[in-house]
Amino acid sequence: MSPASAGEPHGALYRQDSLPDGTRVTCVPVDGGYQTTVAIPARWDVFRVNIAINWANGQTVEKRFWRPPWRDEDSFPWSGTFSRRGR
Repeated sequence: MSPASAGEPHGALYRQDSLPDGTRVTCVPVDGGYQTTVAIPARWDVFRVNIAINWANGQTVEKRFWRPPWRDEDSFPWSGTFSRRGR
């Protein structure tokens, strides 16, 4: 997802068609960066998410992940997985 242009909730959104129906996202510029919100409908039992930021310093771009990329050797089972208890 990238920050929105004026009047839009978000810019480019990776694999938007694979999100559950009713998912809402926003990504807007704020002082010093941007603010992102993702609201996933309550109809799930388990889901897995990873967040990567393209960190740019003006000359290079580096991808920084919240959890290890799932295909990397540093990944671990259930990384970035959320599940409901008692269901």
